[in-house]
Amino acid sequence: MKKILSFVVAAVVAAIGFNTTAQLSYDPICQKYAKSAAKRMAKEMKKGKWEFSGTMTMEDKLMQYYLKTSECGLYEDGAKTTSRAKTVTTGENAAMMALSAEIAQEMFQQVAGAGATQISTEEAEFAENKMKTLYQGDIAACIERDMSFYRKNLNGTYEVRVLFLINKARKEQLVNKALRDFGGDRWRDIIKDVDDAHGK
Repeated sequence: MKKILSFVVAAVVAAIGFNTTAQLSYDPICQKYAKSAAKRMAKEMKKGKWEFSGTMTMEDKLMQYYLKTSECGLYEDGAKTTSRAKTVTTGENAAMMALSAEIAQEMFQQVAGAGATQISTEEAEFAENKMKTLYQGDIAACIERDMSFYRKNLNGTYEVRVLFLINKARKEQLVNKALRDFGGDRWRDIIKDVDDAHGK
């Protein structure tokens, strides 16, 4: 019995030690920033009557988010808001699509460089959609939904704000992959597709 009790006590002490270490792994400046940002955001969300479901308090969850997306964290902030969604889930999905499109746009601008300013808006939109299609799985692997807020509109639809985490390392790998595939003038092959489609 004493052995079992000793084992349980040791496990609890180890768990507390691990948790403390995890909390201390962030720089105090980042912790201070995250705490302040979380407090401010929680106040704003409560004032706007946004709802949030989760096992943690809104402020604690937001603090984790800001720690992960601060200079000390491994993620970029990828917040997106959608309005008039039929359900919270459809709002979350629309937000994910909007963020994916934004990343695809950034990728195209990276591979095209200054050349991106030499094409029409229509061609740029086509190229960004093509990038999104070509790298759909890779883009999705960069994004993680962290938390969602929602509130009901007067017409019964929902406004949904989603806080996404964008993995910095994976995104950098993806951009490098796109540069290998379409770097230099090879990005013009994408534009050639739209020109061929319009008989140019």
